[in-house]
Amino acid sequence: MLRRALKLAPAGGGAVLAAAYEELGRSCEEIDGGGGCATVAYRAAASLWRGEAEAEAEAEAEPRARVRRSRLSATCEHISADDAAFILPYAAPLLAPTAADPSGVNAWRRLFNRAPPSVARPAGRHRGKVFGVGLSKTGVTSLRQALVKLGWARTSAMNLSLFETLDALPANLSRLGPKDPLARPLRRFLKEIDASTDLPLALFTPELLALYPDALFVLTTRPPDEWYPSAERQMGTDYGADHPIHWNRALAYGAPRPHPLLYTKAFVAHALAVMRTVPCERLLLMDIVGGGGGYRELGAFLRVTPPNEPFPDLKPPPTTDKVRVFDVL
Repeated sequence: MLRRALKLAPAGGGAVLAAAYEELGRSCEEIDGGGGCATVAYRAAASLWRGEAEAEAEAEAEPRARVRRSRLSATCEHISADDAAFILPYAAPLLAPTAADPSGVNAWRRLFNRAPPSVARPAGRHRGKVFGVGLSKTGVTSLRQALVKLGWARTSAMNLSLFETLDALPANLSRLGPKDPLARPLRRFLKEIDASTDLPLALFTPELLALYPDALFVLTTRPPDEWYPSAERQMGTDYGADHPIHWNRALAYGAPRPHPLLYTKAFVAHALAVMRTVPCERLLLMDIVGGGGGYRELGAFLRVTPPNEPFPDLKPPPTTDKVRVFDVL
């Protein structure tokens, strides 16, 4: 009887409920002359309508849920559409429908490098270097601590001494070698480092990939509109034109002090560049700040057993000596 009432009703929640109540109210009167039966009918109709509405909502959401749950490829199942969601509103020109994908459902996959890596991953625990290539304020400090916990003890964070290495380079870069002029100094700089996070090394992702094709890369992410206010609060201090942090920010964002357009544009461009450069088999995306990644995801990617404890939730300590916050920890 309830379902017959609902079928008789026009589409729409209020109309469905009213029609169901009316139909059931008449049925009650036929049975016992009305009385309290109308109230019972109303509650029953309301309950059933909510159930039908929820079922309809689930049915409508299911295609979207399948997209969210969909994986990048058979060899990159650790990357899903959800991982790319932070960048989709800013990547519209890259996501236009194509003849092969007229609905645009699979457009997010085009943001990644799905080509096989030049060096195949061997079975078992990863024993090479790990580079955290997300920009500051995306959970890089927490990632560094997690890498140390998982066995990459010689891990640096925002190692500004790299600029000393770059300063020592000759003006004529051709003297450094016919291939990549930064290859030799970067390899020397990273000789005693198993893993790194944050700037400035995150800006050298193509060079790091070329130097260490067996390395793994972790891109810590965050929605740009949430990232910039956080970056602005921390990066508002002017250290002077001769300070390494000044160079760091100018190199990464195009300006030494926060600017909404420049910084957000650089943040988006960096994320897209990493996603399109690093083969997806060697890339993990983690939204640490948003709670979208932890030891389980990182451990599975590195093929190590994760500890049974919360993922580090670390932030740079408040201090007047702000340079120390960004030095090697």
